[in-house]
Amino acid sequence: MALQHLNPEIVHPPARNAYSIAVISTGSRHVHLSGQIGRNKDGSYDGDGGMAAQMRTCMSNIVKVLAACGAKPEHVVRMTIHTTDMDRYIKEGDPERNKHFTPGRLPVGTLVEISRLADPKALIEVTVDAIVE
Repeated sequence: MALQHLNPEIVHPPARNAYSIAVISTGSRHVHLSGQIGRNKDGSYDGDGGMAAQMRTCMSNIVKVLAACGAKPEHVVRMTIHTTDMDRYIKEGDPERNKHFTPGRLPVGTLVEISRLADPKALIEVTVDAIVE
């Protein structure tokens, strides 16, 4: 599968180098994940339940679901992240997310602050789209 990550200089560069402006894919199988939160299979939250711990668990959940679909983080072309605390996410969540991606080969993305998620303990929810050959 060929993915081409672009950051054309004709538009504003990605904030914090946290995403790519565009990803062109030629893959044939699309994988769409529902929003994942930082909760374990049994419903519990790891550690202090803070942003870093939730993002670590959320990304672990995403990697597991991708694997069940025959995909890997490198196949992710889009991430939409909803957070209840933008500043805390940028400081604590981004580093956990970035552990799963190669710099310069990041998915396109949207980061939005909201007042709350369906689970009142959840601080983040991440939706992912991947393309696999």
